[in-house]
Amino acid sequence: MMKNTEKQEQLVKGGQIENSPKVLTTSIKNLMDWEEFRGKMTFIFEIFGILESAVSTGISNNSKTFILKDDTGSIRCTFWEMTYRCIGSMDRMKRSFNCVTVRPSTLAELHSAKISIACAQLVMQAYIATFRED
Repeated sequence: MMKNTEKQEQLVKGGQIENSPKVLTTSIKNLMDWEEFRGKMTFIFEIFGILESAVSTGISNNSKTFILKDDTGSIRCTFWEMTYRCIGSMDRMKRSFNCVTVRPSTLAELHSAKISIACAQLVMQAYIATFRED
């Protein structure tokens, strides 16, 4: 395991603070403390907490807002919706799609998905036509 001094040495190179983006796991209180370094270093933060409020739709209708809390405080969070690629199976009784994998989709996948949907629709129509012929 890396000691704190080794981690600190990695952040400082040639007497200057390394300015490449960093992912920092922190508490909500420490998140506020790190904010004073904005502009000096580039950060992306990871915080763990418990949902403290209902999730509501933002003014623009493409965001969700909620309150997240941990042992040190709470903070309002905004989540901007994105397109997901979900793979799974349909539960007809519950009218629910059971996902086995979920991840953000790429623009190329979105384009390919439109073509795949059109092809699948043609296959389904041909399949249904075979039942009508019987």
